[in-house]
Amino acid sequence: MSNQAVGSEATNKEPELKLGRGKAYFWFSVLTVIYWFDIADRSAINAVFPAIKQEYGLSDTQLGLLISAFSVVAAGLAPPTAWLVDRWSRKYMIAIMTAVWSFFTWFTGQVNSFRWLLFARSGVGAAEAGYNAGGAALISAWFPQKIRGRMFGIFNMAQPLGSFLGMGLAGLLAVKFGWRSAFGILALPGLLLAVLILFAPDYKATKVDETGVKEVRPGIREVLRYTIHSPTLLLSYLAYAFSSAWYLGGYMTWTPTFFGRVYNMDMAEAGLVVVYIGLVAMIGPFLGGWFSDHLVKRTPNGRAWAGAVFMILSLIAWIFALVLAMQKADVLVVGGLWALGYLFMSGSWGMSTTIRAELSPPHFRGSVAGITGLVVLPFGIIMGPLSGALSDALGLTNALLIILVVFEGLTVLCFLAMAWLYHRDVAKLKALGVFELRQ
Repeated sequence: MSNQAVGSEATNKEPELKLGRGKAYFWFSVLTVIYWFDIADRSAINAVFPAIKQEYGLSDTQLGLLISAFSVVAAGLAPPTAWLVDRWSRKYMIAIMTAVWSFFTWFTGQVNSFRWLLFARSGVGAAEAGYNAGGAALISAWFPQKIRGRMFGIFNMAQPLGSFLGMGLAGLLAVKFGWRSAFGILALPGLLLAVLILFAPDYKATKVDETGVKEVRPGIREVLRYTIHSPTLLLSYLAYAFSSAWYLGGYMTWTPTFFGRVYNMDMAEAGLVVVYIGLVAMIGPFLGGWFSDHLVKRTPNGRAWAGAVFMILSLIAWIFALVLAMQKADVLVVGGLWALGYLFMSGSWGMSTTIRAELSPPHFRGSVAGITGLVVLPFGIIMGPLSGALSDALGLTNALLIILVVFEGLTVLCFLAMAWLYHRDVAKLKALGVFELRQ
């Protein structure tokens, strides 16, 4: 198998691991569909909050704990699972995680108490902990730098697609068959995909120097030392964490409930609004990836500038949406602005992911991606209960506005700082030497 040396100028035009175009796109499609169901399985529960609230007599703070249960476990286990992705196998770890989270999705619909529901959501989070790390490493190897932004953008289209698949389907089924029905339906595709991904191409990294070619595997100290001394990587974690704080404490958790309360919709109607938002927003990751690829042709730090632009546009759209909702503006106007806010926010996700991949050597890209979980962990702990408590105290719309302005504003600042520091961290990566990927 012919391989491209990582770090050479040709990597802009050639993939690091040459598979053939058709094979690369096929397995990329499988990874992306798995990600759809990852997001669908985690977000379906948000659409049935009203039913769960009624069945168990819960407050908004307790509903927020369901999100924290998932987020805390997923973030906390991300570093060790990502390390296993690099040390053992990317495709085998992805297969195991997909099968396990699908089982716990099914189990979510079988429980009979709030305590067991918390356990089920924790199980989904535990299994999803390392998926992004494995997927990011494989995509980086399969595609050249010049189109990575677009490929990561398409991959991250799973966020809006999976959200409206999970929340939209769950809302509709909850009204017709009861809230438990969606979880069994959403669990089945993941079990089938877990078997399929076992046959995907993986890689081993080798280092090329004056002594020859030798296989390299990451050590924990090596990963931490490199990451700590790369300010751009550290800022990319913070950007993702602050964006996730709004996502976990705002959009993902409360969108169906927000439209239900403000516009007196039932779960099926709120679910349809989520579908509409997802259909509009699903082009955001691809648009963001294309825009970042375009800027990178002009300046190496173009992905950071693209992230700042998209997050500013997201902040503006959502502020208008919430202010107009307070004035009971037409639901189509508020929903349209809500969709634009999500479109621009989701467009920025691939930018931070691609920055991390391009500033990391291939033998520990997964581990670098997995460290994101440590940074996100505090927000995973607090954002569900915090958003619920703010909602109980100030009303849901006011709570969402506060969380939005604080955390999306901080995300913008992180992207601007990344643009300033990017060049010096590229030099640190090149100083590590030349690597090749082999199947």
